[in-house]
Amino acid sequence: EFQRPKDPEREETIQRERKRVEITQQFLILFQLSTLETVDFAWQFFIPRRTRFSPFVRPIRRVNKTLLSS
Repeated sequence: EFQRPKDPEREETIQRERKRVEITQQFLILFQLSTLETVDFAWQFFIPRRTRFSPFVRPIRRVNKTLLSS
């Protein structure tokens, strides 16, 4: 069986990715515990603008309007 030689840089990248995924999951769990309004608001920073299919896109616009009108 072919064994890939140890590549410290690659290992580091993998570790960094794992950490990032972990943080992201914790982030999402935190927001599940908070109110939906907060989540809507947070998603607009968290999800790239291109993400049209996000279920949060419509509520975000609503939240923005209420923020602007206040």
